[in-house]
Amino acid sequence: MRSRTKFCNPFNLLNPFNPGSILFLSSIMLATSCAPGKITYGPDVYKADSTFKVVGYLGGGNFEKIDSLELNKLTYLNLAFGNPDKDGNLIFDGNYDIASVVKKGHDAGLKVFLSLGGGGTPDTAIWKSVLLPENASEFI
Repeated sequence: MRSRTKFCNPFNLLNPFNPGSILFLSSIMLATSCAPGKITYGPDVYKADSTFKVVGYLGGGNFEKIDSLELNKLTYLNLAFGNPDKDGNLIFDGNYDIASVVKKGHDAGLKVFLSLGGGGTPDTAIWKSVLLPENASEFI
């Protein structure tokens, strides 16, 4: 009896019925899907910036101290803590109106951020309510 030697035909790897073709095609797909590409972010959400940042933090009981801060030395100001009331309005300790603090921060060229969901024990039932699909768009 004569033994036959089989030679691998490279074009046979493209045959979907060839068991080796699954491995071959999977390797090609894996190699090309992991190729580095340009990372994109949402519209106007992120712009690469490697400049040095200085972040100030002002807690709820200290908003009236905004005038004593050297805002010219900051790049960002975080205000804490805001929680929704039963109507979905964002409130801070003592029902402080933060509009003047935000305005002073913006006038100084700062980006002002709000820290949400802290400062004691937020009412989780209210959070669950304002984040329901039918309420979230109004709250957010």
